[in-house]
Amino acid sequence: MKQDSVYKVRSAAANIGAAIEFASKNLPEMLKKLWLPMTVLAIAYTGLLVVNLPNKALSDWGSTHPLAVLAMISCSQLLTALATAWLMAAVFRLFNGNTMKRNLLRALVVVVLCTAFALISSFAYGFASAHLTMAMQEQSTTAIAIASISILLLTVAIAVFTLPFLFSFTKYLADHTTRTKAVFSHDYAKGWRHWGQIFVTMLLAVLVLIPILIILLTPLFIINMAQAANQLGMLNGDPSGAPSYLMWLLVATSFLSFLLLASTLVWTFIVEYHLYASIDTFEKQKAKA
Repeated sequence: MKQDSVYKVRSAAANIGAAIEFASKNLPEMLKKLWLPMTVLAIAYTGLLVVNLPNKALSDWGSTHPLAVLAMISCSQLLTALATAWLMAAVFRLFNGNTMKRNLLRALVVVVLCTAFALISSFAYGFASAHLTMAMQEQSTTAIAIASISILLLTVAIAVFTLPFLFSFTKYLADHTTRTKAVFSHDYAKGWRHWGQIFVTMLLAVLVLIPILIILLTPLFIINMAQAANQLGMLNGDPSGAPSYLMWLLVATSFLSFLLLASTLVWTFIVEYHLYASIDTFEKQKAKA
């Protein structure tokens, strides 16, 4: 891999530029090393989408085989998590040169921690949403305002306190001398000290990706809406008004869309690595001064 001075202090915009330059210079080699985990991730996301979309045939079958449907959904979620960890490990292997096994173990730790945090956040949102629903049923203006403000403050708090983890998790994946507890201690503290740079860098990355994601996901959104509307109608007793190949078209479109989406995820990992390298270099230079 062509890594032209990755470890140097950069601005937020320079990190984005360096990530784009790295991806363009190493595109053939990246495709050679990443095509398989990207393909598996696209298959996993396609399966997850298909089992969660309204489907009369699956609903009728699931009414008599609930455990089988639960197993299908659980397996698709597990496959998605494992495929994400595999792709993450493959990307960071490009930079640190460690074995896939070592990178995969660390990527699995990150995925498990992120999943746990997502579940905790979901419970918190569910609790706040339940209070908002109760307030709306009681038609209490004060209670509605308090519940709405609580949800807003919860969203802001989650965003603020999780952003430093972008640095500590990336350091954990990139530098295998880093221990797990450092993710929540001094490396997290380093992320706090550079909160502004992390925020601006990721905001710029999102702005770069928004038009790309709109182009990639628009065909999938249109076909999903057609499939969902047709299946919901069938569940209500209406005859199918869609061609017989719509489901296969949905699967093919989903796979291609998610395969391209996986490439944007790869670029996001590259941005995070350059951001980590910039902050880590600054901290080392500061310690020597």
